[in-house]
Amino acid sequence: MNLADFTSLDLILPHLRSSDAPGAIRELSDLLARGRRIADAGAFARAATEREEFLDTDTGVGVAF
Repeated sequence: MNLADFTSLDLILPHLRSSDAPGAIRELSDLLARGRRIADAGAFARAATEREEFLDTDTGVGVAF
């Protein structure tokens, strides 16, 4: 199993417009919804933002998981 098993090229967004975590989460949530990976981008973004407040996934070099 590797990362390619969980993603595809249409889910990679190398240039986010947002410069903060909540905005980036919203952008990526919208991308997942457009790709029909999730049903509700708003609910997903809220849950991801809450989770990010609990444990930050930012690596410190402009990449987050």
